[in-house]
Amino acid sequence: MKKIYFFFFSLFYIANFSQTIDAEIYEINQNTGVNPQYLQKYNDQLLFWSGDLWSYNFTTKKSTLIKKIFPYTPQFSSDVQFTLFQNKVYFLVDVSSKTQLWTTDGTETGTKQIFEFPDDYVMQITADENKILITERNNIYISDGTSAGTKLLKQMEGQTLESKAFKFNSHFMYAAKNANYSNELWITNSIDETTTKIKIAGTENPLYIHTTLKCFNLNGTILFGARNASGTQTGLWSLDLATKTAKFIYTTRGDLSSGEILNNKLVFMGNTIENGSNLFVTDGTPENTKVLSSTMHFASSNQYELGLQKLGNSIYFFPYSQERNRLWKTDGTVSGTVQTNVIIPNDFSANMLRYFPINEMILIENSGHTTFYLMDQFENLILLGENRLHNSIEIAGKMIFPYENQKYGKELFQYHLETKEVSLFKDTMHEQGSKPINAVATADHGLIFTAFDQYYNNQFYKIAKKGDEPEAVKISNSIYTNVPEGELFRVGNSYYITPNSYSSQIVKTNGTEAGTKKMTLPQNTEVSANSKFGNLNDESLITTTYYNAGDGSKIRVFKNDINSDTLELLKEVPGRSSPRTKSILYNNSLYFMISNDIYKEEIWKTDGSAEGTVIAFNIPDEEYYNNATQILGVFDHQLLIAKNYRLFKYNSSTQVVTEIPFPANDWGYGQWNVSQEIIEVDDKLYLLSQNGYGTIYKFDNLQTPPTEILSSNYMGVFANFNKCGSTLYFGTSNYEGKSNNLWSININNNSYKEISINANTPAISNLTCINNYLYFTKENSSKIWRTNGTAESTITIPVNVVNEEQIADTDQILKLVNLENTLYFVANTKTSGEELYAVTTELPIYLNTGNVKSGAQKLKLILFPNPASSFIKIKETGSLKVENYTIFDFSGRLISSGKYTNENQIIDVSQLNAENYLIEITTKNGTQFSQQFIKK
Repeated sequence: MKKIYFFFFSLFYIANFSQTIDAEIYEINQNTGVNPQYLQKYNDQLLFWSGDLWSYNFTTKKSTLIKKIFPYTPQFSSDVQFTLFQNKVYFLVDVSSKTQLWTTDGTETGTKQIFEFPDDYVMQITADENKILITERNNIYISDGTSAGTKLLKQMEGQTLESKAFKFNSHFMYAAKNANYSNELWITNSIDETTTKIKIAGTENPLYIHTTLKCFNLNGTILFGARNASGTQTGLWSLDLATKTAKFIYTTRGDLSSGEILNNKLVFMGNTIENGSNLFVTDGTPENTKVLSSTMHFASSNQYELGLQKLGNSIYFFPYSQERNRLWKTDGTVSGTVQTNVIIPNDFSANMLRYFPINEMILIENSGHTTFYLMDQFENLILLGENRLHNSIEIAGKMIFPYENQKYGKELFQYHLETKEVSLFKDTMHEQGSKPINAVATADHGLIFTAFDQYYNNQFYKIAKKGDEPEAVKISNSIYTNVPEGELFRVGNSYYITPNSYSSQIVKTNGTEAGTKKMTLPQNTEVSANSKFGNLNDESLITTTYYNAGDGSKIRVFKNDINSDTLELLKEVPGRSSPRTKSILYNNSLYFMISNDIYKEEIWKTDGSAEGTVIAFNIPDEEYYNNATQILGVFDHQLLIAKNYRLFKYNSSTQVVTEIPFPANDWGYGQWNVSQEIIEVDDKLYLLSQNGYGTIYKFDNLQTPPTEILSSNYMGVFANFNKCGSTLYFGTSNYEGKSNNLWSININNNSYKEISINANTPAISNLTCINNYLYFTKENSSKIWRTNGTAESTITIPVNVVNEEQIADTDQILKLVNLENTLYFVANTKTSGEELYAVTTELPIYLNTGNVKSGAQKLKLILFPNPASSFIKIKETGSLKVENYTIFDFSGRLISSGKYTNENQIIDVSQLNAENYLIEITTKNGTQFSQQFIKK
């Protein structure tokens, strides 16, 4: 659209005008959280499970996904068991109906699968200093921590008991059912792996337990609860490790439910005919095993496993009779078994859940499992309320535990013992964020991107139109909605993911479920960031990818029509790679590069058919050059190619390659004289040559020499162009997509201005034009910059986040996107991670009136009255036919707009402040004119 302006200011803007812009965050992970489970402290890390293996690092204070264990997003949570073994963590996890043994050292490379069990009925994992013992449904496995050293130790007659094996003195003790479904006791030597039944001393008779295996190491002697076959000797037994036999010590009815060692004695709960459910104390001999009270019934046969808990120099417990909500304690003597002043209020009983050794506290719950308490060694009771800390990890002064609230979802929280407050410990999911870094504006005025959420990992999202909320786009031909991470590549109205890492699938979307599909590549074929994606006539994707065939390395060329979910193999040729250059559409064929099997680069083309996928042409190699070839683009109806510091053009009609006379020297990236990115503006070609240290040239055509626009010693090998209004912005550096230096070029008169020239400053990126202003970001910065083409006009714009915490100075803005003249951006913040934001403030319009051509200054409209107090009218002149009008203030802010009907129409300006304004009118043929007026 042609624009002509009719008043004579050099620039229509207020120098260094600044405004704070409001923005809203689209927090896709809000209220979901990472859902941490099965916490395990390991060195300076906190390992936890959230569908896969995660870690919080206490040093860096960062949470990361260590390893993706599942090849897909699991539909149900998997029970995970961690155990420490030889300076690593080993764990069991159910994957695809099988239980697997894994190990980790807290890094991705150090996280590996060790063994896969035949089914998923694996019970428990226990480790000592020598081996790992795993009890499976009917089998016992043992492992030295390696794949080769993990093996079946013994097949049992019946199912193993679900109690964890007891480890001591290089032995494991556990139980398994025999053919009569009785739980026999077994013992395994973790050094020589010998496995035997535990028998009654002096006999060949085995020992049994009912349901619970409880063992205690009292000064090197193992005491445990068991019974003989007839049940006549049920109670406490002592193990002779040398003979793997046991002696009967004391009669109690049923299993030993709880016990603690204090002052070289074992205090345990039991039941006898004489004393009922009670507390007993023993030194491991029958004669010194005694009841601690003849009047109180302190225990029941079904008391919780933690019925007794040691804290300081006492063992605490709740009685089974009388005041069942009053806490008692014992020092192992009759006289020292007394009640305390601790009472759980408004309750008839209570239970102990856990002991915290670092902070020396006991966790207590009421009978309804709704209220929780902590008690310290001085018997101070701290009310926790509903905060259940039973699965927490403790560090000095605090407990870290999974918790859920409305703001953060299920995350890691912390309880501060000093302040007695619960606060967020780590917002893992929000810190990771949804990562919508590949967001692009679509032709139908929306946004497409991929984003992570808790339930489906990375999947497609869209914003249908400006102002809408993000909505997930499901995949129509797969139950697994997760997609690879990577940039989006447009073909017609479809967007394909170019994956960051290797993927066996090509995935696309057009913003609808029906148009969102996964396509699986043939076996041993993968796409990655090294694969080349090309757009054939907005109808088909063409991709070239490496394939390691049995008969040698090859390059495969695939096609996918945007309305199809089929991948068509067009060609398979001997080759090593797809060189680092774009695929370019020229005269209905797509041109691309292949490095053949002898490492020579070839220029290919395809029309989408197998027979039309052929070598297009080649530029002869030269000795002493690396002969790297780069396809640049199309200009003046010819294909441009750079090779060996030279510029060439190819005419597909004549099939002739011609060198373009062009200033060059022997310096450049990959021996290309011209940077990959070129731009055509108003039928003129602009490109960066590495002539000298860098020069911008403009071609009117390819028959006449180019015009030198600017040259500088500060230029790198990569170029970044962006046309914004009547200004061409140009940046350059030695890193793709970044600019250490930035210039503005007037496309009407070829003049230029330096905006930023400093290789030592943070790199500029994300050049984005909105309303004729250029917006950009800087590396590792939380700011947004704006310029109208001069260093003096370049300012930072404060961002006010209206629905979340503010963007801090230590945060980063990573990407800018223009959607219908509304700025969207992706920021990485400490509180929310990488998330998408939308600017809700109307952005100003920059009106450049300093570039008006002398022949266009004839006034074609008259405003009256001017100055005006209440209204203005437009008088048409000649053939000028006005269609609509827009009024701006001198900051570029839009004030009002409307349709123009006839010259008798009154435009109300009575509510405007007294100052200067600009009215811009658009004619029926699309030409725009502007005139200043004054409001009195």
